[in-house]
Amino acid sequence: LTGAAYRLIAHTETVLEALELAEIDLDEARSTGLVGTIRLVAFHSFAVGLMASVSRHLREIAPNVTIKFTQLEPDDAIAELLARRADIAVSDEYPGYALKPRPGVLQSVIAKESIRAYVPEQFASLEEAPWAMEPSTADAGRWALEVCRTAGFEANVNFISPDPYLHRSLLEQGMAAAFLPASVTPAPTCRIRVIDELPDTMHRRIVTLIRRGSEHSPIVAACHDAIRAAVAESQADPASHAD
Repeated sequence: LTGAAYRLIAHTETVLEALELAEIDLDEARSTGLVGTIRLVAFHSFAVGLMASVSRHLREIAPNVTIKFTQLEPDDAIAELLARRADIAVSDEYPGYALKPRPGVLQSVIAKESIRAYVPEQFASLEEAPWAMEPSTADAGRWALEVCRTAGFEANVNFISPDPYLHRSLLEQGMAAAFLPASVTPAPTCRIRVIDELPDTMHRRIVTLIRRGSEHSPIVAACHDAIRAAVAESQADPASHAD
């Protein structure tokens, strides 16, 4: 882009932030309390593991706020946020694959969740084992492949899906090795082992994204509080390995 174009983008961000603040001011003038709708978009494992808890905490914090949720993969969730069809997007990011900064968007890290790699006991080597992974076009898939290569082997990826619960099911049934975040830990009775050859410091970060200016919205703040409370509750569970 030309210098003039970059200056125009800067002005656009200022205008959009002013619009967010104007909407917040009008909403506060129209209501006598915390009343309204918050539109939340987030990825699959967050939806399955935490969405009910987020809704419960928001009801306790702001009983007159309605939450509308749509499950979307990170890129689609951020697109909805930028298109003003969502108020908060929740995404995850992996070491070496931080989310790209976007003009007019504020990012907040709300948690770090540990990841462990598991393999069914019947496989003698990691090279022999079939793996379940996210697509190599996704940051999670690229990160997992890089971890394996750094450990000195090329993963034989037989099962490709963005759903970590499918990965866990394949692992528990002895069909595939898998990387699983702490919130998707396999059943302790399964004949599997933790892969000691891989780092024990693997993790992902859970990130919220909002449009600049909307951080001043009481409804957005209430939903943020509900998300943090749900995450803290899940990490306080003794069965969780989250950091």
